[in-house]
Amino acid sequence: MRFKKNIITGELAKGTSWLTLGNVVSRLLGAIYVIPWTLMLGVLSLQANTLFGKGYNVYQLFLMMSTVGLPSAVAKYTSVLIGKEKDLFLLKAFQLSLFSGLLFGVIFWILTPILAVGDINLITVLHSLVPAVVIFPFLSVLRGKFQGQLDMEILAKSDIIEQLVRIIYMLISAFSILNIFHSNWVNVVIQSTFAAFIGALAAIIYLLYKLYFFKAEKIHLFSKIELSENNSLVNSFKSFLPIVKQSIPFVFIGGFLTFYQWIDQYTFFPLMRIFHPDFPQIQLEDIFGRFNFNANKLIMLIVSLAMSVASTILPIISKNSSNLKETRNSIARGIKMLIAIVFPSALILYALAKPIYIIFYGKYGSLQDFVPIVQVSALVSIFMSSGMLLAMILQGIGKTRVVIKAIIYGIIFKILFQPFLIIVFPMLGAMMATFVGLIVSTMMMFSFIEINYQVSQNIEADFLSSTFVSSIIMFALICLSDYFIQLFVSDSRINQFLPCLISSLIGLFIIIKCYKTNGILDEILTK
Repeated sequence: MRFKKNIITGELAKGTSWLTLGNVVSRLLGAIYVIPWTLMLGVLSLQANTLFGKGYNVYQLFLMMSTVGLPSAVAKYTSVLIGKEKDLFLLKAFQLSLFSGLLFGVIFWILTPILAVGDINLITVLHSLVPAVVIFPFLSVLRGKFQGQLDMEILAKSDIIEQLVRIIYMLISAFSILNIFHSNWVNVVIQSTFAAFIGALAAIIYLLYKLYFFKAEKIHLFSKIELSENNSLVNSFKSFLPIVKQSIPFVFIGGFLTFYQWIDQYTFFPLMRIFHPDFPQIQLEDIFGRFNFNANKLIMLIVSLAMSVASTILPIISKNSSNLKETRNSIARGIKMLIAIVFPSALILYALAKPIYIIFYGKYGSLQDFVPIVQVSALVSIFMSSGMLLAMILQGIGKTRVVIKAIIYGIIFKILFQPFLIIVFPMLGAMMATFVGLIVSTMMMFSFIEINYQVSQNIEADFLSSTFVSSIIMFALICLSDYFIQLFVSDSRINQFLPCLISSLIGLFIIIKCYKTNGILDEILTK
């Protein structure tokens, strides 16, 4: 029995490692492609990125709605059903995924003129994303099937393949449109968003190959199975709908950042026209693109670190949820890991806002057009990461309602503060309102955890002071290094690699050295 338990524990640890790797690699690929893509578009890259971001903001919400509950339901029943019961359930799951994809795809297509708010280019971009909405539920069922079998390696590889194929298609199509067919940047964006379908299709092909050929696991999904043969077959599928209903809160929680982006997309422009009518439309588009898409993509690298932290502690928290002491220890460890990793990462992004932004997006405009945006985003990433981690912890201990309440309050505060902050800070107001909303949500979740688990008892003052002092020392040295190197280099993309590389390496060396001296590194790695 103990041997079997050790095997399961080992599988979970291996699976967590693969999921973490897949998440980090996918995030990195999703950020790095921006460099060649924007290089090809040149000065038009900001307009293209703005249009691209607007399309993806809408697309992500429909994607969440079309796949609600499918992965978790399939993962659960794949792990417990066998034989014909499993075959029938998977058959019904695939049928439901096709129906859901077509339904939300049609709704998405019909609503695009309304969602685009009269933007002709955006209508075309949204239409190009419909095929991805149609097939993604099918992909989710496939992934849920492998998740139920604890085949996390295959799952992670499918994520990487999806991202890699999507990026290759984006870059090849952009090059062809601009240099061979000599078409315009709008067509580049259309093909780049259509690449979501190409990537998802590649992942489906890979998973089907693994399912049918590599493992020789012939699941007869399309064979005729009579429902009357076994009443338990019907009962197992009837259990599918409650899981879908239970999954809705999790989808809401997982996608709450998308709601913040939606608020900005549909309120920023009207509010700016009311309070700052002197801003031309093209400038509004540039500002929106920089904070809602460009800077957001950079800080998602930091958020992915928080997700990696969560993935390492969530299985432990879920397992020991009935043990107050063990739960407190696990939560405290997760929070300490988050502080030790995310806080210095955000400070690095803040200090190197100029070179990092120029490397990814180029210098099209003055430094004041983008440096403050990246710096505020770096601070936002701290609470964004904290909120995501605490939300996942609370889900792990069965407190989903607390998370939903905190998120709703955060969104309300975001909406209430948005007009006032946009009046005072035209370029930064929307991001500052997001900052306020995330602080409210994070503090509400942490307060609940502290009241019920007293985690502060396990977060030593010495640990916090050592972490903050180490991070501030690192931050100061990075700023000095970047300042002196910038005196000798131009603002071109190639030249900005030098200050970014040297300063970030100095920062990493300093923070690791300080952490090792103070015992923080050993605590993170071994506890």
